[in-house]
Amino acid sequence: STTGTNANGSSTGTNANGSSTGTTTGSSTGSSTGGTTGSCSGTCVEQANAACAQMKACAPYVYAITYENDDTLCASEATRLCNLSSSAYGIDNLSPGVADACACEAALNGSCASYLAALDPKEPLAACQGNPGHLTQGQGCFATAQCSAGLSCQAGGSSCPTSCVRVGTAGTVCTADNDCDVANGLRCTTGIEGLGMDINNLCRPVTYGAAGATCYPGSDEQCGSGLVCQKTTTFADGGAGNPWGVCTAALLEGATCDTTKFYDPNPCESRLGLQCTPVDLANPTQGTPVCQKRYFVPDGAQCGNVVDGTVTHLHECGSYSYCDGTNICRRKSQEGQACANANACFPPYTCQLGTCQSPAMQIDPICTRKDVSANTCGSACNSGQACCDGSAPACGTVGACSGSAFDELDCEDSSQCGNGSLCCMTVTPGNKPRATCVSQASCQMEICRTDANPFTCGGSGHCEYYNVGQDDFAGYLPTNVGFCRDPGCTVGACNADGQCCSGSCDVNNFVCR
Repeated sequence: STTGTNANGSSTGTNANGSSTGTTTGSSTGSSTGGTTGSCSGTCVEQANAACAQMKACAPYVYAITYENDDTLCASEATRLCNLSSSAYGIDNLSPGVADACACEAALNGSCASYLAALDPKEPLAACQGNPGHLTQGQGCFATAQCSAGLSCQAGGSSCPTSCVRVGTAGTVCTADNDCDVANGLRCTTGIEGLGMDINNLCRPVTYGAAGATCYPGSDEQCGSGLVCQKTTTFADGGAGNPWGVCTAALLEGATCDTTKFYDPNPCESRLGLQCTPVDLANPTQGTPVCQKRYFVPDGAQCGNVVDGTVTHLHECGSYSYCDGTNICRRKSQEGQACANANACFPPYTCQLGTCQSPAMQIDPICTRKDVSANTCGSACNSGQACCDGSAPACGTVGACSGSAFDELDCEDSSQCGNGSLCCMTVTPGNKPRATCVSQASCQMEICRTDANPFTCGGSGHCEYYNVGQDDFAGYLPTNVGFCRDPGCTVGACNADGQCCSGSCDVNNFVCR
C-alpha cells in the first residue's frame, strides 16, 4: 500500500496495513489541525515528526515497508502529504481535518497500545475519523467522504450513477457496510442472539469483545483490537460444536499459524506488519505456515520471489519504490518528474504521458430527478393518470389498471398527495400492489423518494430502501423509491410497515411477530 490521505482529504499517510500514520492536519497551509477542537501540536512538521517516531517505535516492520527505514523520507513525506489540499487528489467537496484533532493526537502520541488501537481499521477511534463532506442528499458524488453527515455515496440508477443517500439506522435491511451508519458504529452483519444465529443482514451495532468473548465473522459479535477469532475445538475437529469461536490474542512473529483453526484469514498480529505465510514459497504446502514480517529490500535490490539460502521468500520494495520489469526496486518519481509506469509516482500523483502529475479534478455526476413513472412506462404520465406495470407498461386511468399481472403507481412520494394524505403501498383485490394517496390515519407503509432533498416522508421517519419491499412491488419500483421508516425503531423492535413492532420484525413478510 502507499502513503496518502484518508478519503475525506485530511492527510494521514497510510502505512503498509492501510492504517494512518497519525497526522491529523488537513489544512492546505499546514498551520492548523482542522477538526472541531482547533490546533493541538501545531504545524504539519511537528505532527509528522511525532507520527514517524511513534510508527518506528510501535510498529517497526510497518515503518520499514512504508518508509524504507528512512527517517528523512518519513518526515518529509508525512509533512508534504499533510500540507496537500484535497484538490491535489482530484476530488472536491471534502472537509479537512478529523472529528476531534486533540483527542486523536493524544491517542496517537500515547502508549504503543493506544497508538495501535487508534489505527486499527477493525474498530477505528471516533476522534480520528474524517469530517463529513459538503454534498447533500441526492447530489452526485464519487466517495462517501464528499457526503454530509448521515449520507453515503451509492449507486443511484441511470439518472444518477452515484449519489449521496441516507444511511440505514439500526435494523435496516442491508447488503454492505456502506448501507449503514458506519460513523455511529453500525455495520451490515448477521446476528448472534442467545448463541443462536440470526442470518438476516441488518445494520447492527457490533460488539468488539475482549479475550475469551464469543465471536463469529460477519456477525455483530467480533473481536477487539489485537485479537482474532479462533474456532472452538469441537467445531474445528468436525464435531457437533457450534460454529462460533472465541477471541484470542493475535499471533506474534515466529508462531505457527494454521489458518484452519481460525476464522481470520490472517491470525497474525497485522498491526505489527506480520502475515501468515509458508516458510518456503517454493513449497507452500510443506510444513505449517509461520507469522513473518514482510521481506523489505532497498532500492537497487532484487524483488519478487528470491531464493535465500535454501528457502524462497517474496522480496518487496518499500512503498516509495516499485519493482520494475527486471525485478529490481526503483525509487518512485515526484511531481513533474519522468515516470515509467502507473506505479512509478509518489502519492497522490499518477503517471500521465510519461510525467508524474496530479490527478485530473473529477466532476461530480449531475443527477436529474427523473419521474418514477418514466422508469417503467417510458415517459412521465400526465396528471390524473397512473403508470400501469404489466406485460406492456403504459399510462392508464388511476384506479383502472387491468389485467392479472398489473401493478399501479399513482404517486411516488407524499408531496404529490393533499394535506392529511400520504403516498402509501396498498394491496388491491388479487394481491396487486398499488402506490396511491390515502389518509394519513389509514396509511401503513408510506412510499418515498430516496433521492429527494429534503426528505419526502409526510409522516414520521425518513426514507429507506428495502430490497424485499421492491420485490413485493413486482420489481417496477426503481432503486430511488423506498419506504418511510420510524427512526425510533430498533433492532429488537424493528419496523417494516410504518409501525414499530413490540417484538421482532419479519422483514420477509412485513409483519410483526
